[in-house]
Amino acid sequence: MHWFFKFSLGLLVLIFFWMSFNYILPKVLGVENVANKSVNGLIWRNQNWSGTITVVGDLITTPGVTVTVAPGTKIVVNKDGDKSNFNYLPWDLKAGLNTGPLWHGIRNGELFWDESQKIDLRFSRLNAIGTDTQPIIITSNAPTNQDSPYDFNIIGVEKGVLGHILASDYRRLEIGDSVTVRDSQFEKVVECAICANEGQPSIINNVFKSSLRQAILAVDSSPKITDNLFLNDTTVGVRVDPNRFGSPIISNNDFEMPTQTAVEFLTGDEDHGGVISFNRFEGGTKIKIPCDSKVNLVENDLQGALLTFQVGGCGETLMVGPNYWGTSNSATVLSERVVKTDQNLVVQVPTLLKSLPPHIGRRN
Repeated sequence: MHWFFKFSLGLLVLIFFWMSFNYILPKVLGVENVANKSVNGLIWRNQNWSGTITVVGDLITTPGVTVTVAPGTKIVVNKDGDKSNFNYLPWDLKAGLNTGPLWHGIRNGELFWDESQKIDLRFSRLNAIGTDTQPIIITSNAPTNQDSPYDFNIIGVEKGVLGHILASDYRRLEIGDSVTVRDSQFEKVVECAICANEGQPSIINNVFKSSLRQAILAVDSSPKITDNLFLNDTTVGVRVDPNRFGSPIISNNDFEMPTQTAVEFLTGDEDHGGVISFNRFEGGTKIKIPCDSKVNLVENDLQGALLTFQVGGCGETLMVGPNYWGTSNSATVLSERVVKTDQNLVVQVPTLLKSLPPHIGRRN
């Protein structure tokens, strides 16, 4: 038998077993109802969660598994003690406080990941839809006076819907391309209340508060970020690293973040650029955009906002068009509200709106 035929046959067998384990087995086993129980480890069948679910170790669902969470469910994650750690990268096992320079993404003054004790939750598909009167709570089991943003590390969701969630005390919520997060509240977060690393997820009508780095981080992705409220105890509202293909839509949000950075684009030179429109920026709020960005900043309430072009070296002309600045004088806008780091950059504001655009800010 030719070696290539043997290799192909072996590969087909491996693919068959992989597909069977991940997609056929969950259907054969059916749905397991899990109520008021402790969970951890690898989950290879569909589950319905209700009551109080205590996560006592790293939890990973196989690709074909769906976890459905009932309204009113409380998901409590152990603050210390990981019974099923799946991450053995040496830099993630490091514990304690970083008192030196940036180390594998951990800044000075931040706690290391401590993966031997801190827990990750990773769902292939999570449908967690609460209600106004019965929200779904995701938090740690630490006493109220001892909880912190460092209680557990990651919530990862590749597909699904999260609605009416109250989530706190974690480092990152990573969402995939086809995830919708709506009508929820996020607080006490280290890196990002929501991280969008691919595709076009939807982030709609949420409240973000007390995030140490940023509320939303979008890298190489084009999320739809609409009708959200960003409060002043968040360092950065929306931070975007579009690279070449990212083109987020940031619209109809309220940024109540005086002296803080509401929106920051880290890189420019995108193929298309995103849109920042119909947002309300409270006075003193900063908007930071690279001088070579193609993002469209239009029809926003910029009364008192500062527009900063933080990357130099462009030497070109950039046009910012029509927004409401609270003044009809373009010279005032350019001298008092636009900050340039590159004096070769020419910023033009040819049109100033005389009144607020209709439907400005959150619509809910």
